[in-house]
Amino acid sequence: MATDKDFLRDIDQYRGCLLGFAAGDALGYPVETMTEAQISRVYGAHGITRYHLKGGVAQISASTQMMLLPRQGCWWAPRAGSSEESWGRMRAISAAVIRIG
Repeated sequence: MATDKDFLRDIDQYRGCLLGFAAGDALGYPVETMTEAQISRVYGAHGITRYHLKGGVAQISASTQMMLLPRQGCWWAPRAGSSEESWGRMRAISAAVIRIG
């Protein structure tokens, strides 16, 4: 049987996965369509080593946005007010798509 401690560990791992994905995406996004030669020419021999900021903010791709949609659905599903769990989750995920879209 899962305990509160197990749940908190799992939540920490889940958060770490989401943050790691977003951080990696933000670092790689500016160079995702560049060749290795282009990256070296623009960022030097070590490639991109810092976030490329626009208006002080690192940019993310649609990949991170799409990865966050199920997370949004899971967050809002218990608040969807539906007695049928699966229908409530679908409505919550749809609402998340609309909010992000």
